[in-house]
Amino acid sequence: MPSRAKPIHRSVMLQELKAAFPELREAVNQCDGLLHFEIGEFRRLTQSFIDTKNKKELVRSYHLAARFLIFGDRKVSNAIALSYLEDLNFRDGRVSRAWAHDLLPTTLAEEHRALEVSLGVRLT
Repeated sequence: MPSRAKPIHRSVMLQELKAAFPELREAVNQCDGLLHFEIGEFRRLTQSFIDTKNKKELVRSYHLAARFLIFGDRKVSNAIALSYLEDLNFRDGRVSRAWAHDLLPTTLAEEHRALEVSLGVRLT
Protein backbone atom coordinates (compact mmCIF):
# COMPACT_ATOMS: atom_id res chain seq x y z
CA MET A 1 0.00 0.00 0.00
CA PRO A 2 1.49 3.40 -0.95
CA SER A 3 2.35 5.68 1.92
CA ARG A 4 0.48 8.91 2.32
CA ALA A 5 2.46 12.08 1.74
CA LYS A 6 3.39 14.04 4.84
CA PRO A 7 1.19 17.07 5.47
CA ILE A 8 2.61 20.46 4.59
CA HIS A 9 4.28 21.93 7.67
CA ARG A 10 4.54 25.67 8.31
CA SER A 11 8.17 25.78 7.14
CA VAL A 12 7.32 24.20 3.77
CA MET A 13 4.24 26.40 3.44
CA LEU A 14 6.38 29.50 3.97
CA GLN A 15 8.93 28.36 1.39
CA GLU A 16 6.18 27.80 -1.17
CA LEU A 17 4.42 31.06 -0.30
CA LYS A 18 7.59 33.15 -0.61
CA ALA A 19 8.56 31.41 -3.86
CA ALA A 20 5.13 32.07 -5.37
CA PHE A 21 4.86 35.64 -4.08
CA PRO A 22 8.31 37.08 -3.36
CA GLU A 23 6.71 40.42 -2.49
CA LEU A 24 5.51 38.77 0.75
CA ARG A 25 8.99 37.84 1.95
CA GLU A 26 9.70 40.94 4.04
CA ALA A 27 6.24 41.20 5.61
CA VAL A 28 6.14 37.49 6.49
CA ASN A 29 9.66 37.61 7.92
CA GLN A 30 8.50 40.35 10.31
CA CYS A 31 5.75 38.15 11.80
CA ASP A 32 8.07 36.64 14.44
CA GLY A 33 7.13 33.08 13.47
CA LEU A 34 3.44 33.56 14.26
CA LEU A 35 1.57 31.43 11.74
CA HIS A 36 -1.74 33.29 11.81
CA PHE A 37 0.04 36.61 11.25
CA GLU A 38 1.99 35.08 8.36
CA ILE A 39 -1.22 33.83 6.80
CA GLY A 40 -2.74 37.25 7.47
CA GLU A 41 -0.07 38.78 5.23
CA PHE A 42 -1.03 36.28 2.52
CA ARG A 43 -4.68 37.27 2.98
CA ARG A 44 -3.83 40.97 2.65
CA LEU A 45 -2.04 40.26 -0.62
CA THR A 46 -5.01 38.25 -1.88
CA GLN A 47 -7.34 41.06 -0.83
CA SER A 48 -5.24 43.51 -2.83
CA PHE A 49 -5.76 41.30 -5.89
CA ILE A 50 -9.52 41.43 -5.26
CA ASP A 51 -9.51 45.19 -4.73
CA THR A 52 -7.52 45.83 -7.92
CA LYS A 53 -9.47 43.22 -9.91
CA ASN A 54 -6.28 41.30 -10.69
CA LYS A 55 -7.94 38.01 -11.60
CA LYS A 56 -4.77 36.26 -12.76
CA GLU A 57 -2.92 36.78 -9.47
CA LEU A 58 -6.09 36.20 -7.45
CA VAL A 59 -6.56 32.77 -9.00
CA ARG A 60 -2.89 31.95 -8.31
CA SER A 61 -3.28 32.92 -4.67
CA TYR A 62 -6.53 30.96 -4.32
CA HIS A 63 -4.93 27.81 -5.71
CA LEU A 64 -2.03 28.09 -3.30
CA ALA A 65 -4.41 28.66 -0.39
CA ALA A 66 -6.46 25.63 -1.47
CA ARG A 67 -3.28 23.53 -1.56
CA PHE A 68 -2.43 24.61 1.98
CA LEU A 69 -5.99 23.96 3.18
CA ILE A 70 -6.11 20.47 1.67
CA PHE A 71 -2.56 19.28 2.26
CA GLY A 72 -1.46 21.42 5.18
CA ASP A 73 -0.99 19.97 8.61
CA ARG A 74 -3.71 20.78 11.13
CA LYS A 75 -2.16 24.12 12.10
CA VAL A 76 -1.65 25.28 8.50
CA SER A 77 -5.16 24.23 7.45
CA ASN A 78 -6.67 25.94 10.47
CA ALA A 79 -4.75 29.15 9.77
CA ILE A 80 -5.96 29.18 6.15
CA ALA A 81 -9.55 28.81 7.30
CA LEU A 82 -9.43 31.36 10.11
CA SER A 83 -6.83 33.94 9.09
CA TYR A 84 -7.28 33.80 5.33
CA LEU A 85 -10.78 32.75 4.30
CA GLU A 86 -12.74 34.20 7.18
CA ASP A 87 -11.28 37.68 6.71
CA LEU A 88 -11.43 38.04 2.92
CA ASN A 89 -13.75 40.91 2.02
CA PHE A 90 -16.16 39.94 -0.72
CA ARG A 91 -18.60 42.75 0.02
CA ASP A 92 -18.43 46.02 1.84
CA GLY A 93 -21.44 47.83 0.43
CA ARG A 94 -19.30 50.12 -1.70
CA VAL A 95 -17.61 47.91 -4.28
CA SER A 96 -18.95 44.73 -5.85
CA ARG A 97 -16.59 41.84 -5.19
CA ALA A 98 -18.96 38.93 -5.82
CA TRP A 99 -16.92 38.02 -8.89
CA ALA A 100 -13.97 37.24 -6.58
CA HIS A 101 -16.05 34.88 -4.47
CA ASP A 102 -17.24 33.14 -7.64
CA LEU A 103 -13.59 32.39 -8.52
CA LEU A 104 -12.94 30.47 -5.29
CA PRO A 105 -11.91 26.87 -5.99
CA THR A 106 -14.50 24.37 -4.74
CA THR A 107 -12.48 23.43 -1.65
CA LEU A 108 -12.14 27.05 -0.52
CA ALA A 109 -15.78 27.83 -1.35
CA GLU A 110 -16.95 24.86 0.73
CA GLU A 111 -14.74 25.85 3.65
CA HIS A 112 -15.95 29.45 3.37
CA ARG A 113 -19.56 28.26 3.50
CA ALA A 114 -18.76 26.04 6.52
CA LEU A 115 -17.31 29.09 8.30
CA GLU A 116 -20.49 31.04 7.61
CA VAL A 117 -22.58 28.23 9.09
CA SER A 118 -20.37 27.75 12.15
CA LEU A 119 -20.17 31.50 12.82
CA GLY A 120 -23.84 32.08 12.07
CA VAL A 121 -22.99 35.03 9.84
CA ARG A 122 -22.85 35.71 6.15
CA LEU A 123 -19.30 36.42 4.98
CA THR A 124 -20.24 37.07 1.33
